[in-house]
Amino acid sequence: METLEERIKDIEDAFCFAIKKLKEELRQSTLFNPFKVGDWLIGEADWSPDYPVKATRFNGRTVYWESNGREEHNAWEKNRDKLYMRLATNGEIEKYLIEEARKRGFKDGCVHVWKPRESVKRKTIFPLYYSAGDDDLADAAGCIIYDKTGWAEVVEETKKLPKTVDELRQLLIEFKHFEYSCSILADAEEFLKENKYL
Repeated sequence: METLEERIKDIEDAFCFAIKKLKEELRQSTLFNPFKVGDWLIGEADWSPDYPVKATRFNGRTVYWESNGREEHNAWEKNRDKLYMRLATNGEIEKYLIEEARKRGFKDGCVHVWKPRESVKRKTIFPLYYSAGDDDLADAAGCIIYDKTGWAEVVEETKKLPKTVDELRQLLIEFKHFEYSCSILADAEEFLKENKYL
């Protein structure tokens, strides 16, 4: 028969085991998440995204983000010793945003508008720069191309064919400057005279 001291020891052991188990369950239910909504993350595992993604929400060990208009997700942690995701560097974010801007049609000299806040058309002036503090991408003139609320839109401008000699002269001058003094069109006015436009 057990002594009173032995019974107390058995009960203490059972309580200690139960407390350890409850602490582990509590730790699992309140995982320490080193990331927050709005962080730019990049995958560390082969099947993780190899480009920066912006966290929109978390559910346990799963991070969610928007990609091409749909929500995607990935595990950010396997266990306490192994993270599947990490914070992206500013350089990785800038490179990704510039590539995304090019996919959206941004190029040096293109016209864009920042909707819905303004309808002013602006020329995009490369290079583009990422500001980590503001989490935005701007061109060399400081015009915002991307921020937390979204992307500016490229405005397709269609130019009209010249209808007058002056409009044609202006077109040829622009072409000459674009081609960086093309030898065939050394002088737009001379070209117009030789071809009996003047």
